[in-house]
Amino acid sequence: MMPIILKDGSVYEVSSGTTWADVATGLSRRLGKEAVAAKVDDQLVDLLAPVRPEARVEFLTFADEEGQTVYRHTSAHILAQAVKRLFPEAKLAIGPAIADGYYYDFDVDHPFSPEDLAAIEEEMKKIIKADYPLSRQEVSREEAIALFQEKGED
Repeated sequence: MMPIILKDGSVYEVSSGTTWADVATGLSRRLGKEAVAAKVDDQLVDLLAPVRPEARVEFLTFADEEGQTVYRHTSAHILAQAVKRLFPEAKLAIGPAIADGYYYDFDVDHPFSPEDLAAIEEEMKKIIKADYPLSRQEVSREEAIALFQEKGED
């Protein structure tokens, strides 16, 4: 067993191989459902990351400003995935989280119609319902450029 330190200063013991999602669910089923990220030693980490011994953790939900940013950032990626499924020729431009939501710019031959937008929304719902595991991957600028070039997104 290894100890971690919760936001309130209490110590919680977990076994090796435990993820932050496991910890959140172990603390409370509700927290397990509502947590969008963990803040570990003041660094944002995804919930599927393995627990580090003696780390200080705070779980973020949509009720937290940082949790909203994580949620919106993820939503932007889901939007991009839905658009690429429906419009494979669309090129991704930029898709940041903003104060009141998120947006994504796409390089497409024609503007999206109201019907296209409805189809995109339905595709986003399918992606969310599929409940894919989410993980964050950091890459260098050069690696990111290479990944986008491989996918024809240059």
